[in-house]
Amino acid sequence: DEDGIVFTRPIVAGSTTNRVAVTVTNTSGLAGYLNAWIDFNQDGDFGDAGEQIFANSLINSSTTLPFTAPAGALLGNTFARFRYSNERDVTATGRSLSGEVEDYRVRIVSNEAPRVGAVALPDIQVDEDGVINPVNLTNHFADNDVGNGNGDQLSYQLLTSLRLQTGGGGLGFRGIQHHAGV
Repeated sequence: DEDGIVFTRPIVAGSTTNRVAVTVTNTSGLAGYLNAWIDFNQDGDFGDAGEQIFANSLINSSTTLPFTAPAGALLGNTFARFRYSNERDVTATGRSLSGEVEDYRVRIVSNEAPRVGAVALPDIQVDEDGVINPVNLTNHFADNDVGNGNGDQLSYQLLTSLRLQTGGGGLGFRGIQHHAGV
């Protein structure tokens, strides 16, 4: 029924602070053990070194558990498997006398903040009634802490052409807009 596990954020490669919320209902009166794996190298199995994130974790009530994702984990979508059982040492595959197995599609993201270099845009020449006025856009978007991962927003609009008309005319433009969070 795929409802006992909630990843509280995307899995971050190289982070020791990844978390998963575990909801269990154990009415057996016996101890319950969680074993879990993530296919960090995306080779289609859970048998590689470092892929087991929980081994025989004793859980009899809902909790949140931290886990480490290796720095070399491949970025992108992969799968995780969680097995909750009264038995210890269950494997990622195979039989068990009790419990439940849940598989999840998960996403692994980079632990590095995006890097934004200096914005270098060419000068724009504006012709106003025969007078040329240069507009320098280089470093117009200065934000000394952009790229530190604190949620800054970098927005810019670059017009590729601008046409102004008077005497019954109008304003027209074609442009490119970009909005990116870092």
